[in-house]
Amino acid sequence: MSKDITTYQNYYFIGVGGIGMSALARYFNAQNKSVCGYDRTETNLTKQLDEEGIQVSNQDELTKKTLHNLSATNTLIIYSAAFKLDHKILKFAQNEGFTINKRASVLGQLSKRISTLAVAGTHGKTTTSAILSHILKANAMPVTAIIGGILKSEDTNFLHQGNDVLVVEADEYDRSFLQLSPEYACIISTDADHIDTYANKEEMNLAFKEFNNQVKKCSFLSADNDLEGIKIGFDHQKAPVHITNIQVKEAKFYFDLTLNAKKYQNITSPLPGKHNVQNTAFALALAQSYKPEMIEKFISSLDDFQGIKRRFNIIQHSSQQVIIDDYAHHPAAIKAVYTSLKDLFPTDEIAVLFQPHLYSRTQQFENEFAEVLALFDAVYLMPIYPAREEPIAGVSSFNLLDKIKLSNKHLIKINELEEFVNVSSERIKAVLGAGDIGQLVESFQKNKS
Repeated sequence: MSKDITTYQNYYFIGVGGIGMSALARYFNAQNKSVCGYDRTETNLTKQLDEEGIQVSNQDELTKKTLHNLSATNTLIIYSAAFKLDHKILKFAQNEGFTINKRASVLGQLSKRISTLAVAGTHGKTTTSAILSHILKANAMPVTAIIGGILKSEDTNFLHQGNDVLVVEADEYDRSFLQLSPEYACIISTDADHIDTYANKEEMNLAFKEFNNQVKKCSFLSADNDLEGIKIGFDHQKAPVHITNIQVKEAKFYFDLTLNAKKYQNITSPLPGKHNVQNTAFALALAQSYKPEMIEKFISSLDDFQGIKRRFNIIQHSSQQVIIDDYAHHPAAIKAVYTSLKDLFPTDEIAVLFQPHLYSRTQQFENEFAEVLALFDAVYLMPIYPAREEPIAGVSSFNLLDKIKLSNKHLIKINELEEFVNVSSERIKAVLGAGDIGQLVESFQKNKS
């Protein structure tokens, strides 16, 4: 019988600088465990972990020395899906006799110990789980939240106010969500993605079906989803939980929500866009499944939500220009950003700076990317961010740019964010992508402040 993952004294994270890994490291640190880790590069996040007492190394030999000095019988090695078991650090750990678990497995084991609310979907996971975590915390619920983004109000991706309920993102990448055993869950969207995990859309759909079958009590699903559960959408004939009367007033979205056959009116969406209205509805549905008597207080708490870094952050707003920063890296997410901007600024021209994420995703959705980027008035493309991948022949930002049916289009270098801001004449500017473009935006903001 394997050892209970909560009974180790030491936890070593391989890839601790990742957004999901760092949140889990913070969880064990909050349990007064000894936590440290390795990552390839130093970032603001790894610096924060160091300041919190989670020592992070980016040197292979120093990592090996640290592991050598730890007790293999009382240390759990946790690694992210970005690392393979043949990585030299993991091979060293295996040779030293350490117990090694994937992050998804550890999170899955926690979900078996704590009543869990899980948020799934190819888009909207982080926004929805962040809103859900916020409204539970704001109402003094004993919640622990492991979030895939940085809450602006807390400057962290981890909340710990008690151990009665756990909020997690159910990630479809690497089939990680199949490790979870949630009480309640939602599936926001199932657009095709992750060609490196799933051979085709049908295979991905089967994984979502398997995840849905693991939910113990109830799932909330988008209205176009044919799985079993309670549907949430914009059409009352298809969705018993339905959104109506969406309005934009003074750059904010408001809506009515019918939930459990009761209508709640004039709810503030904490983030702009119809897609974020739906994300908010999912968060409210999950929160009321946990504490139904608190629904009106949950709704009131939405007003205080300050947002998540890199999720429709307005980083500059003046009469001359508006700059928004967003993690959007899938055609559907980019279109959602464009639609939100058009709703907010209907008469302005919009430029986009986009950093494609992964060669495989760029190859899989090249036509879709070209189509959605052509909606903007000007397009600036950065080189593809490879992350875990090697280049694929014939896949490049140059080739993608060629397919975009727009005259005002440009290639831009990795360090030319400020040039994009200063040169593009369009008043509204969107900076999009899931790679290191986020660090560029942070640097840009610091230079401007």
